[in-house]
Amino acid sequence: MIWTKKHVDETDDRGIDWAGRLSGDTLASVNFQVLNADSGVEIATSGFTGAIARAWFTGGVAGREAKIQVTAITTGGRTLVEIVTLPVWA
Repeated sequence: MIWTKKHVDETDDRGIDWAGRLSGDTLASVNFQVLNADSGVEIATSGFTGAIARAWFTGGVAGREAKIQVTAITTGGRTLVEIVTLPVWA
């Protein structure tokens, strides 16, 4: 999955809708992690509402792509993982 690009000066949010993978289960927690620190992207805050996990991102190095791992734990004990690309521009 690739999110829409983020400008280096923006603080902006991106999210994942887990509804299609929950099969009646609900989210208990979510975690966002930047896998490549050299992208310069940082996570300001994150959370979830219903089936939507969302994080606010800051910074970044123009021309780089941040790889973001999103892990969701469900109330039924399932662990769901997505790796998302966040391109950065200036």
